[in-house]
Amino acid sequence: MVDLFGMESTFHDNGNMHLEGYDAQNYFRGLQSKERKSEMVSYSEDEDDSAIKKVKITITNQIVGKAHVSGFSHEKGRTKDIFEVPLYKLIIEGTDAEGIKRSEEYGVIRFGVQQRKTGGKATVVGRTKEESFTIRSWNPTYLSGLRGATPGAWRITGGFLLHDGADAPLKDAWGAIGCIEVCGSFNDDQDNFTRLNWLIRSWSGATEATKNTKAQYNKVATSGILIIYFQYSSKPPLKKI
Repeated sequence: MVDLFGMESTFHDNGNMHLEGYDAQNYFRGLQSKERKSEMVSYSEDEDDSAIKKVKITITNQIVGKAHVSGFSHEKGRTKDIFEVPLYKLIIEGTDAEGIKRSEEYGVIRFGVQQRKTGGKATVVGRTKEESFTIRSWNPTYLSGLRGATPGAWRITGGFLLHDGADAPLKDAWGAIGCIEVCGSFNDDQDNFTRLNWLIRSWSGATEATKNTKAQYNKVATSGILIIYFQYSSKPPLKKI
C-alpha cells in the first residue's frame, strides 16, 4: 500500500479492525467477501423516486476533548500500552423533511497509534491532508470486535472507515489506527454513531424513499450524496499514559 503516514503502512482493504482473540487474516477474508455481497444487494421494497439530498460530514481540526486508545496493528491486534489522543469535532450538515437546514456536532477519534507489540515502537497515524471523499459503501457486518460496539461502517477510502467508537473514550481504550471513530452517547438509548446514522438516512431523504432500513443505507451509498470533508490537521504528539 502507498505510504500514507511516512512509514510502511499495513492496512487491509477492510479498514480499522480491533480484533481480540480472532484470527485477523481469516476475519478480513470473510469480511471482504461479505462486503462485496452486501454492496451488490439492491433493495426495492416500498421504494419511490423521492429526491435524495446531499449530506455533508466535516472532520475538523478543532480539538474538543481527549480519548485513550491502545496501541494496535492489524497483524497483532491490541497491545497493552495506552496512549492519549485528541477528540476532534465532527459536524454533520443536511436538510430535514421540512426543508430546514440542520447541523449537529460530535467528538471523534481522528488519529490512532500503530504498535505491533507492548513496549514496542509506537507511531501516531491518521489522515492529515485537506481532502474530500464521496462515500459509496456501507458495510452492515463490520464489527470492531469489542463488547458493546455498534455494528456497521461507512467506507471513506481504501481501508479508512467511519464507524463506532467508545461511548466513554477516557475510560474504554479501544484500538485505533486512523479510522474515524464516533465517540460518546446521544442518550440512554443510543450512542452517537447510531444517532449519526439516523441523521444521514433522515436528512438525505432515504427514510422517506423507503421504510426498509437496509434499503435506506443502500440508497445513501449508491446515490453518492454523502460527502466527508477533512480539514487539514497536523498529527498530535505521541503521548503514552
